[in-house]
Formats: sequence, C-alpha cells, structure tokens
Amino acid sequence: MSLPAPDAVDELVCSARGCRREATWGVLWNNPRLHTPVRRKVWLACDDHRTHLEEYLQVRDFWKDTVPVADLPRIDPAALGDGGLPFGMPRSSGTLGPSGLLGMLGQGDPPSGPRTGAP
Repeated sequence: MSLPAPDAVDELVCSARGCRREATWGVLWNNPRLHTPVRRKVWLACDDHRTHLEEYLQVRDFWKDTVPVADLPRIDPAALGDGGLPFGMPRSSGTLGPSGLLGMLGQGDPPSGPRTGAP
C-alpha cells in the first residue's frame, strides 16, 4: 500500500468562499465514502481561513493534516491541455473547494463564519 500523498495544486488561492488571498497552507482531507484511504484532497487556505477550514473538515471526520503550501506537489503547466486540466482528466475530477464538496453531498455551502452551535 502506498503512503498518502496530497493531490497536486495549481494556483495558490485560498479555497474559502469569497476569498482570493494567497494560500499559505494546504488542508489535507479525505472523504472515506468517496476516496481511497491513500487519497488526500487539498483545500488551500490563507492564514485567516486555515482554522475555519480545518474545523469544518474535523467536524465531518475528513481532516487529515495541514501542511505549508511549499510542501505540496504542484501541477506542471507543461502537462496541461487546452482546458487547463492535465490531458485525459475529466472536468468533474478537478479539486473541489468547500462549496463543491457540499454540493456533491447535497449539503449546500459551508457557513461563512465560525460555528456558533448546533444546526
């Protein structure tokens, strides 16, 4: 069995909804109902949103680790096709941010502020 490795990232922009700041952290996660145990999806986080994204994933038991973006593998621009994705990769396989994950699970967007109690 291979060791978990994070998915490669492209643009270093925070994954938090509405944020366009430069990401400094990679928040690694895995949904065991969708991903193999060694898969590590990546949400990018700026310093302001790191804790919020970690907590959001921890509540769902998806959070695995948080690493500096310098430790993440990067997508090689030379390997990208005309659509901005690696050759042969379907559009639906791109990295999902918080809204994309919840949309797949049918749960809507994540809250934009800190959690303040039970739903």
